[in-house]
Amino acid sequence: MKKLVYMVFIFATILAMGSCSIDDSNDIDLITPGDTVIIGTNSTVKF
Repeated sequence: MKKLVYMVFIFATILAMGSCSIDDSNDIDLITPGDTVIIGTNSTVKF
C-alpha cells in the first residue's frame, strides 16, 4: 500500500512540474521613454 501511495505521489509531482510553464512572455516589461523600438525613431546620417 505504501508503494502505491509513493508512486501516485511521484506521478502527481511530475505532472505538476510538467504543467508549470517556463515561458516568460506574459511578464510586464518596463518601457523606457527613450526606447527606439517603441517610438520608431530612425538614426539617419546626413551628408
